[in-house]
Order: sequence, then structure tokens, then C-alpha cells
Amino acid sequence: MLHIIYYRILSALRNKVDIFWTLCFPIILGTCFFAAFSDIYEMDFEFESIPVAAVLKEDSRLKDVLDVLSHQEMEENGEPMLKVSYTDMAEAEKMLDKKKVIGIIEEEEEVHLSVNENGLEATFLQSFLDQYVQTMYVIGKSGATDMSEILKIVENLQSNEDMSNLNVIQKKQISKADMNPYIDYYYALIAMACLYACFSGLTCAKQMKADISALGMRKCLVSTGHMKMIVGDMLGCYVIQCVSNVLLVFYLQYVLGIDLGNRLPLILFTAFMGSLIGLAMGIFVGSIPKLSEGIKTGIVLSVSMFSCFLSGLMVGGLRWLIELKAPIINRLNPAAVLTDALYALNIYDTYERFTGNLIILFIMSVILCGLSFFMVRRECYEQL
Repeated sequence: MLHIIYYRILSALRNKVDIFWTLCFPIILGTCFFAAFSDIYEMDFEFESIPVAAVLKEDSRLKDVLDVLSHQEMEENGEPMLKVSYTDMAEAEKMLDKKKVIGIIEEEEEVHLSVNENGLEATFLQSFLDQYVQTMYVIGKSGATDMSEILKIVENLQSNEDMSNLNVIQKKQISKADMNPYIDYYYALIAMACLYACFSGLTCAKQMKADISALGMRKCLVSTGHMKMIVGDMLGCYVIQCVSNVLLVFYLQYVLGIDLGNRLPLILFTAFMGSLIGLAMGIFVGSIPKLSEGIKTGIVLSVSMFSCFLSGLMVGGLRWLIELKAPIINRLNPAAVLTDALYALNIYDTYERFTGNLIILFIMSVILCGLSFFMVRRECYEQL
């Protein structure tokens, strides 16, 4: 058995086409993802200080609040929430026209916010000013003039003791996971690399069939048991695929710096399970009788790519849309199951969802391998 595995590994390493699709292509595609998504994520999702111009009255209380927000650093990135420029109205309008600031905070009889376009930052500024106006209204109604009394009112507002309708929002971390919205693309990429084991499986099955392969003819004539040779070839291909997936995961995690999660051994184990289902798919299609080699190649290519498409490799969020509309498709799609297993490892502290996905993959692999062995065992040739 060991020498069968050894020579299958040597044969697989000489197959440049399979090596390209199982190792080189996923690495190239992962590099393209990194080049495309890294700058987009920094622009869209990394919070930066909001530049704002302020035109205030003399002895303004609002200035004290803005000074605090422009000097107090946030825990996430060590930057202040606001970057305030105190100026007159004419200069503030020039800064707004040149997009040097998001908005203008103007304090006259009332506090106004002027912006050129709506967005998340403009919404935040408006919410901040609404809360400031509400707080100052409560302080004015109370008639408090001493700073200690004012601070006490503010504390009561924050603790929701004086205003029963005031909603207090607290930050609570529910997961230590990386919430990068583009991480699903990399999970789908790993799933694609796993399913591309179907090409190695197809080659393995083709070389066992005497009617389409000269090597298959020679294998049918040796004294070694047919099933022993099939299992040995399959294990050899599986070893190559597992090594390719380890290299891909390490490349993404340590070379590109993609945070795939802090459970690397389980990520690799998931990739190994994915390699098994990919290999089983290829062997199953390769074992189907009365189909030409070109048709079998087209089948494995179409099934693997369509499966990856539905998992969100080409269209972000497609897997979630399918989960809402037709979740049974995600349960039957091996690429979606693999992607969801990796996602569950990153997001959830428990292993219930992760374990369920692995069970689905294992059942799929057993069914495909069982059907393949059944078809191969029934093959016989009148002449070679």
C-alpha cells in the first residue's frame, strides 16, 4: 500500500495541470483578492477622525464638549472621534466646498449642522448635536448653574434615572472575531481550492479505467487487488491536496496577513475535510461509465465552479441571500458548507454549527466514495 501511495504522489507532482489548479491558481486568486480588497476595507470600514468646522459663540459650552471629543482617543484605533477646526463662517464654507470637512457646526440662537452630502459621518454628527441639544435643554430646565450640579444631571441622564425614555447604548463585544466583511471571499477561496481536488480525483479514476487509459490497462493486469490500488491512489492524491491547502492557508494567514481566525488547527482540519469531498467528487464522476474524458472534465469543472459561485466567491453576500430564500441549497452545496464552517470558526465561540457542517461534509464524502467503489467493482472487460 505504501509504495502505491508513494508512486501516486510522484505521479501527481509531475502532473503540472493539476498542480496549477490545486495550488498555484488559488494562491494567485488570493493575491488578487488582497490587492483589490485591502484598500477598499481601509477606506470604507476603518474609522477615522471626522473633520468638522465649528463656528461658535464666545464662551460656548459646546466648545468644551468638542474639545473633549477632539482630544480623547478611541480604544479601537487610538484616534480622536472628531477633528475640529474653529473658524468663521466664510472660511468654514470654503473648507466644506473643498471637502476638507464633513460638515459645519454653527451656533447661533440654536445649533445647526450644514453638510454637502449625506453619509454615515454626517448622520453621526447630527445624532451628536441632537443629543447635545437635548442634554442642554434638560440642564436649562433644571436651573442648575453650579458645575457639580450639571455633572450630576449628566450622570443621571447617562444612567437613565431621570429620563425613562432615554435609550442608553453600551458597547459590548460579542465576539473576538475579525469582522472584515471581505473575509468571506477568502473562506470561499479555501473552499474552491478544496473542491479543485476533483481534478486530481478525476485523473486518479481515469488512470484506473482500462478502456480509456493505457496505464489503466496495465493496472488491470497486475496481481495487486483492485480495491487496494484504488485506495492507495486516492490516498496519494489526498496527501498532495492536503499539502496544497496547508500552503494556501499559511500563505493567506502569514504572507498576506489575512486574519482567518485564531483556530488555525481547526481551519486546517476543515480544509482537509474539504479536500476529501473534492477528491470524492472527482473519483465519482471519473467512475461513471460510458462517458468520454471531455464530458467528465466538463462536469467536474461546471459543478465545482457553480458550487463556488453559490458560496459567494464571485458575488459577495450571495450565500446569505440563498440562506434566507432557500437554505436547503446551502446544505447541499459543499462549497457553501465549507465556507460556513470556516465562518462559524471565526464568529462563534461554540462548535455546534461548525460540527454540523463537518458532519454534512463527511456524509457527502462517504456517499460519493461508496457509489464510486460500487461502480468500479462492477466493471469488467471482455478484452483489452
